Amino acid sequence: MNKSYFDLDKLHLSLGRWSYICLIASIFLFSLFTGFKPVSLFTDLPGLLTGSVAIESQRAVLETITIVLHQTAILLAVGLTLLIIIRRVVGAENIKAAFDPMKLFEKGPRLIYLSVFLEELIFRQILIGWVRTFLGGGLLITVLLILIGNALFALPHILNHAEGHRKPILILPQLMLGLILTFIFLEYGFWVALLAHLTYDFVLFSVIKLQLSIVEDVISGAYWLIIGVAAYLILSSMGVGLTTLSPWVTNTTLTTLSLSPWQMITLLIFISAVFGVIANLFALDEPSPDMSIFREHPGAAVIGLLIAPLVYVFIIIGLSWLLGVFHLDPYSKAILIVLIVFITASPKSGSGMANLWFTGTPITFLYVFVALTFSFVNAAMIIFTVMLASIFPIMINAYLGDLSK
Repeated sequence: MNKSYFDLDKLHLSLGRWSYICLIASIFLFSLFTGFKPVSLFTDLPGLLTGSVAIESQRAVLETITIVLHQTAILLAVGLTLLIIIRRVVGAENIKAAFDPMKLFEKGPRLIYLSVFLEELIFRQILIGWVRTFLGGGLLITVLLILIGNALFALPHILNHAEGHRKPILILPQLMLGLILTFIFLEYGFWVALLAHLTYDFVLFSVIKLQLSIVEDVISGAYWLIIGVAAYLILSSMGVGLTTLSPWVTNTTLTTLSLSPWQMITLLIFISAVFGVIANLFALDEPSPDMSIFREHPGAAVIGLLIAPLVYVFIIIGLSWLLGVFHLDPYSKAILIVLIVFITASPKSGSGMANLWFTGTPITFLYVFVALTFSFVNAAMIIFTVMLASIFPIMINAYLGDLSK
């Protein structure tokens, strides 16, 4: 495939838009079928402005995911509406970026993680949480701090636009989304606001693609579909279903499941297959696109794959031991370990970052739960076998390569 037959920039843009639309549709559908009432955040507004900030409470994984996706749906609905209005008022031809969005990911995504964290820390936790409390709260102080904080939050975003195209109306989305994030912070606390902010950004970033992986997506998707069906049939014969994992996602404490290692292996392979199909169907980039080691040093790559599960389990158990110094419960330790693992990954595109967040993080959570509830040997065997099932899609990406090259 080359530029004499295809305009690769347009193909990248089309696939990026497809990923973007799929993620938005999934979040909206999830919210619709989980009984979300978007007006609730705004009907509670008077009490939020005059009351205290929500006390952070330990929530189950499923409850946290549901709340975060519900709030992300609000952010997306408002953001998309404002974007459409602004494009019509200003004119799409008058909206020009100051830099190539792909440059955001040249040095990895950690600067993005840090900037989002600092935005929530400074403009929500410090200004609305701590300073507001120090000044005695009250409606007037709260409103003033919200207006000042969100103005300071929105203003730097004008630099995202090229010189000569920096109109005040262009930062209206950031101003309104900052206000909504403030309401989320008041209603649910810092962590939900942070996760909703990250999820919203990852949906937006999904349009930024590096890999043109049409063939890989088709082959990998077909592979995961076959593996998923086979795993489902085996699980059915075992009498095991997804509800077996419900204690891990509906309880606020981490418990040991009554599953054998082979049952857990089959269940994790099925879940990996589901997320694998989704990632390929949505045309999301691989989180770690550099697969050259599989072509140049296949022996070292195989050895690395064999050792990786042992190292993975060792790191998880080691982190768990270190975090035990702070007397954290296993559930809180699991969450922190997942976050540590997440920020060590280095996807090179917004699409890869979205893939890591929406499909990679859930699998990592399950790996951590396995490592904390099974013995070292069994955990290593479980994670090794599940990773082994993922080798074929990795090899596809390694040997077919990025078709945009």
